[in-house]
Order: sequence, then structure tokens, then C-alpha cells
Amino acid sequence: MKANADDIWLKKNQQYLVEAIKLVRIELSGLLTKERGHDNAEMLNELSIGYATLLKIENEMTSMPAIQKLTSTFNLSFFEKKIILLAAGVELDADLASIVQQLQGGSSILPNYSLVLGAFAESHWSALSPESPLFQWHLLKVSDQNLLIQSSFIIEEDILHYLTGLQYLSPKLKEIVFPITTFSECFEIEEISTALNQAGLLESKPLLQITGISAEEKMWMAAKACIDMQYDMYRLNPFDMPNQKHDLIDWVSVWNRNAALSDMVLYIDGALYSDLDYSQRHHLIFLIERIKGIVILGMDQVLKGLVRPVEKIELRPLSKKKQYSIWKEHLGSIAHMLNGHLDAIVAQFDLNASAIQKVSAKMLTLYPPEKSMETFHENVRQQLWQYCVEYTRPELISTAQRILPLAGWDDLVLPSMEKSVLAEIAIHVRQRQKVYDEWGFASKSNRGLGISALFAGESGTGKTMATEVLANELHMDLFRIDLSQVVNKYIGETEKNLSQIFDAAEGSGAILLFDEADALFGKRSEVKDSHDRYSNIEVSYLLQRMEEYKGLTILTTNMKNSLDKAFMRRIRFVIQFPFPDLNMRAEIWKRIFPSSTPTDSLDIQKLATLNIAGGNIRNIALHAAFMAAEKNKPVSMSDLQQAAKKEYLKLEKNMSLSENMI
Repeated sequence: MKANADDIWLKKNQQYLVEAIKLVRIELSGLLTKERGHDNAEMLNELSIGYATLLKIENEMTSMPAIQKLTSTFNLSFFEKKIILLAAGVELDADLASIVQQLQGGSSILPNYSLVLGAFAESHWSALSPESPLFQWHLLKVSDQNLLIQSSFIIEEDILHYLTGLQYLSPKLKEIVFPITTFSECFEIEEISTALNQAGLLESKPLLQITGISAEEKMWMAAKACIDMQYDMYRLNPFDMPNQKHDLIDWVSVWNRNAALSDMVLYIDGALYSDLDYSQRHHLIFLIERIKGIVILGMDQVLKGLVRPVEKIELRPLSKKKQYSIWKEHLGSIAHMLNGHLDAIVAQFDLNASAIQKVSAKMLTLYPPEKSMETFHENVRQQLWQYCVEYTRPELISTAQRILPLAGWDDLVLPSMEKSVLAEIAIHVRQRQKVYDEWGFASKSNRGLGISALFAGESGTGKTMATEVLANELHMDLFRIDLSQVVNKYIGETEKNLSQIFDAAEGSGAILLFDEADALFGKRSEVKDSHDRYSNIEVSYLLQRMEEYKGLTILTTNMKNSLDKAFMRRIRFVIQFPFPDLNMRAEIWKRIFPSSTPTDSLDIQKLATLNIAGGNIRNIALHAAFMAAEKNKPVSMSDLQQAAKKEYLKLEKNMSLSENMI
């Protein structure tokens, strides 16, 4: 029905434009007949009939014709309106173009200043000044550089399309902005809608800055609010702005006239603002100051140097309760099969409404409502969890390495006390939402809610394997970050690197393993020089982000005693991984070979006399397996003895007599 109404308006608008241009043609043809000595009475009669026709067409339209809206929007005088119709007419009406050419002595079909000032009784010189609406809004452009009075002008292409009734975005704008027309219906946008409504009523419009939620949520919520308020929203990435000031000025002027005519809102995505250089930041300020319409900025930082008033809209992420209800709404028939598993999903993952909608749609594609799934409850639970892990998987900087966890509890050889602490870590991760939110511990204090652990012990004692076990237990991604690569000698760079890691991982719940903590930690409480002071700042920043992080963070160190106790108190769990004794080494040897590896009469007790850590045991077993495979025989004690000698050589360690007799 709406499409039909639009078609009717478009047809009527084109009729109106044709008649309006016809009136301009009649006036100019009157100049020709007057020059030839003809009476203008007939012309005046034609004009009278023409204006009556225009009024009739306008009364039949559901909204004003495009030329009338253009006139009203830019406050054009009657003379300026005629100039626009003349500039459009020479493009659309061959007869009018011919008359213009004749009146100008055959020089050009493009009208010049001299013609319009002499042709219309309502003419005024101010209409052709640089400050007039015609040129201030760049509705026309001068096409040559003759004397001012002889300069020709041409209508801007997008304005010509607008007059014909076509909603046409200027090519200059399309190069760097694109429309945002999709969003989730689940967003709560009252605050943005209210701000948009108030800004629309003001002549001098403030910058609307959305803070406090993810970059994606900022954009989608702004889009929904704009569409509800009947604005067209276009996204601009600051990196795409013109580099030269004159190009930026030109772009802003084109945006301003398009936005004024078509109720457009510019959304500036500030997610990567910190990566802009000085010139780009300056250009961004310049652009925001000169946009006359509504501008929405999605960014948490304060934009320094801005004169334009700013109205901040601070939004909070969806509550767990709201996330739960959105999940139920979008999962539909799948939701009842989860048997409480949805609580675990909500506890582990902080997804916004758009993300929940996307993951749910993916699930419904795999398990459509018409499919009988009574026997697939466990599959549904596992698949939903996996989709959430994949969706939230962070894109971390090059110093982070994703580890595919393979080890399970049976692979880990540790004393019972240390194993029980590992199990307790998993419990804290699983039950944090219930304890923090449902039982109210988060309302008592928001400090120290992050779950952190320190794994200390010599190399090869199982610290990394333990993180794999936890990742497998919790079904979460595991990322290893080498702190020795993150730490930077330049002031502030270490914090920047750490910030990139935590910002990227936020919302995913991924396990972050910070390896080689000794590179940053140490007995730093005694400040002897400026480097010590900044080292303390870096450590404090890391601990602060660990305390705020909603996932699990683990630090590893080979030298627990070198860590300052003041920093240790801020870490929730500390596990000392002991160097394996004889019995532990025997257990490691029992489990080191996969069940499909052929072995020949291995003496576990003799192998256990090798006084080495689990990591070295694995190296020996793997090296022996390759030697046995080359001989196409099972792994034997002889293979292991040769492999052990090479491992000891690598360790620069001498074998004792008992070790050498395996």
C-alpha cells in the first residue's frame, strides 16, 4: 500500500516539476517575443493558468513537491527558486535550453548571472553572492571562470535527482559512508530516541555521544533509534575521511545539503579512535564542528578540543536477566530442551541482543522447529555452547597464541591438594554468576570479581597442561600470551599492549594464560629509579585488568619467590607445581604413550629413576617413538635410553649411574 502511495507521489511530483519549469520557459520565451515587438498579454495568461495548475497538483499530493521542500528547507527567495528551476530546466527541457542559448547570443545553454538578473522581475544581486543559500549550501556550482556577471552555473547532480523525486545519495558521500538499516528488535533505545527527538527540535544541534557498551551495540542501537524516528543513518569510519582540508570542506557541504533534504543522521564509529594520528583527529573535530545536522558519536573517550555541545548517553550492557529473556525469545522451541543449560550460557558469555539473535538463528537453521529433537538434547546444548565460543572468540594481537586444549584430568599428574585447587578454580568460573549476581556478592563490592590464578614451578612441571585441563573442563578457548613479548621499554606501551589483549577478549570468557610472568613481576615495591616506578605501574595495570576481566586469567612463573607479596595478595589462587618425585614420574611414564603406540617390555620403575620433569619425559617418549617408527618396531627401553641421553645433553646435565642403567 505504501509503495503505491509513493508511486503516486512520484508521478505527481514529476508533473509539478514539469509545470514549474514550463512557467520559467514561458517567462524567458516572453523576453524573446518582447524583443521581436510582440504583446506579452498571451504570456501573462499562460502564466496565470500555469500557476493554477501547480496549485491543483500540489493539493492532490500527500506531501509537498520536492522543489517546494527544497525552497522551504534552504529558505530560498522566489527569485532563487526560479534560478534552481532554470538550472534544472536546461538539463531536462530541450526547448528551455534552446531559449537560454538564444538569449545569450548562442554562446551556451548554461544560464549565466547576467541572464537571470535581467530575466526575472524579482531578481536581487544577493542571490548570487557566496553567502546566498544557493552557494552556501552548494546547490549550484560555477562552471567557468569568466567575469562574474558572465559566469555560467550548473545544478549539482544530486539536487537535480532530488527535484525529480529520486532519493539519491551524492557519489562523494557514497565513497566513504554507508547506510545502516538492520538491527535487533531487542535493543532498548529509549534514551537515544529521547535525545534524537530533542536534538531534532534544536536549531543548534549537540553532538550525541553514546558510551558504555560495545562498539557493535552502540551502532545497532543508534540505527534502531534513527529508523524509529524516521531518520536515515549512515556510518562513517574516521579513517575514511578525506585527507586534505579542502576536500573535507567540500565533503561536509555535500553532506549538509543531503542531510537537510533527506533527514539523514551521521554516525561516527569511534571504536578505533586511539589509532588515529594527530591529523586525523584534527580532521574529525573539524568535521563534527561543521556538520549542521544530527551527529552521533559511538565512543567512550572524551573528544578533546570540541566546541560543539555534547550530550552523553551512557548505556549499560544488557543485564543477565535481560540476556536470558532474549535467548528464550529467539531460541523458541529449542529453549525448553536446554534443561537449565541456558543459565550456564548466560553466566559464561556476555552477548548483546544482536549477537544472541545471530547465534539463535544459526541454531534454528541446524535444528528447525519442525524437526523432532527429543533424542538430541545433549547435542543441542553442546552445539549452542560451541557457537557462543566461536562467536565471541577474540582476535588478539600477535603476542597471543590460541592453544587447542587436548589434555584432560587423567593426563595431569599432580598431588591431590594441587588437583583439588584446580577443580576449585573451575567451580569459581562456573558458579560466578550465581554467587556474584543472584546471591548478591557483586553488589557488596565490584573489586576483585575477576578470577585469577598463579601457577608456579620449574619448566616442564605441568603448568601449561593444567591450563589445558581447565579449558577442556570449562569448554572455553585458551590463549597463551608471552609477557616477555608484551613488555615494552617505552613508557605506556606495555599498558597499551595489555589493554588491546583484554579489550579484545572481553565478553568471550576466554582463558588468558600470561606466560613468563617474571618478565613483568618481581620484587618491585622498592622504587630505586624511574624504571622501577613505571614497572610497578605496569604490574598494577595488569592486576587491575585481571580483577575486572570476566573470564579466567592465569599467570605462570618459574620463580615464585621473586614475586612481590603485595602483588601476590591480589591473585585469588596460587598453585605450586612441584618437581615430580619418583612416584609421580612413574605415573607420568604410565600415561605418556597413547594407547595406539606399540611398546615392548617397558620398565616403568627404571624409567622413573630419570630425575627429570614431565615436559622432558614427553620429549624423550616422543623422540624414542620416532626412532622406533623408523625401524618399524615397537618402542623399547633401548630407544628410550638413547632418547634420554640426548635430552640430558640438551639440558647440559649428567646422568647418574642409576639413571644410565635404564
